[in-house]
Amino acid sequence: MTLTEIAARISDYLKRFERDLKINVKINGLRRYYRATAYRGGAYVRVRYISYQGAQSLTRAEATAYLAWLDAGNAGTVAFWNDREQVATEAAQLLVRGLRTRDQS
Repeated sequence: MTLTEIAARISDYLKRFERDLKINVKINGLRRYYRATAYRGGAYVRVRYISYQGAQSLTRAEATAYLAWLDAGNAGTVAFWNDREQVATEAAQLLVRGLRTRDQS
């Protein structure tokens, strides 16, 4: 798959997220996605979530991994995708705490 094709598929997801108001929630009065897009920029896939802000550059490997994550049914920004391991660890810790609390009751 070319970088242009990867970018087009990511862009399709971003446009879908922008239309879905359950995903595109307001943060401090502003939507998370506004004219979101992804495109090829040289040897990178550039991802922009808000049209008037800068884009993030992803290598082919990063863009492919992000697309696979989106294909798996996940929704979120590159920053959230990058933090997925931390999120999983925190979720596991909360689960363990919940089980401990339940066992102590």
